[in-house]
Amino acid sequence: MKFAQPIPEEVRITLQEMYMNHPTFRCRQRAQAILLSTRGFSITELWSILDVRRDAISGWIDRWEDEGLLGLYDRPRAGRPTIYTSAEVDLLKTLVDEEPRQIKTAQTKLADMTQKVASTSTLKRLLKKIPIPLEADA
Repeated sequence: MKFAQPIPEEVRITLQEMYMNHPTFRCRQRAQAILLSTRGFSITELWSILDVRRDAISGWIDRWEDEGLLGLYDRPRAGRPTIYTSAEVDLLKTLVDEEPRQIKTAQTKLADMTQKVASTSTLKRLLKKIPIPLEADA
């Protein structure tokens, strides 16, 4: 049976903090799995507790043993490269701020300025990722 090796108290505290407070669910779940594994829970028991495939749990333990805390984070995934740089996304935001209800106008201006073409839905997705600052109540 596979178990995570016993860990020092400082590492256990770090894993508990990760399990309780990390912003992503997957990291919290992986930290919980390692903590339970160090307490003697088998992969089968972890599988029933976490409702995750046995292979995934086994991989988490392997990555924990090989890489430590960094092994609990998601690795970069393959995918299409972004069309626009962060500076071009800032430019898009500025163009949309000028005429908020006319995204096609901003789309045309951005295409003229950057010589890059993207669909309206792509621009909307980019704009949704930009955090909107909240104004203080007056």
